[in-house]
Amino acid sequence: MSESSPGTGSPKSTPEARPLSRAEFQAAQERAQKIEQSGATPLALVAVLLGFGQLYLLRWADRHLPAAQVPVLGGVVFLLYMALVITLLVRMLRSRAAALPRCPQCGAPMSDMSQRVALATGKCDRCGGSVIA
Repeated sequence: MSESSPGTGSPKSTPEARPLSRAEFQAAQERAQKIEQSGATPLALVAVLLGFGQLYLLRWADRHLPAAQVPVLGGVVFLLYMALVITLLVRMLRSRAAALPRCPQCGAPMSDMSQRVALATGKCDRCGGSVIA
């Protein structure tokens, strides 16, 4: 593990690092959850609509293009579709990860299980530092 927090360049443990209040911690949890929920619906909508769009495009291609071009077109369209869906998924996951609560001591982002541990014990499950006052 590196000596700095991801993306901040600050030392792992700083003297001014203070534990979060329960309300601050829960607000950070809610922000991450809201980002995930608001990103999942457009992602699902785009994936489904573009998936059906591919079917219609291939049906059209079967009728209007030479038989040798249809598989090539299908492959290209599928690869573009997958690239778009993966890009949207990665953006959503990065946004969520950026909004996750972090341990004030080690700066580690707290996954769902780490958040539960912090709520139950008040401690970071990685470094043992105080997360919730």
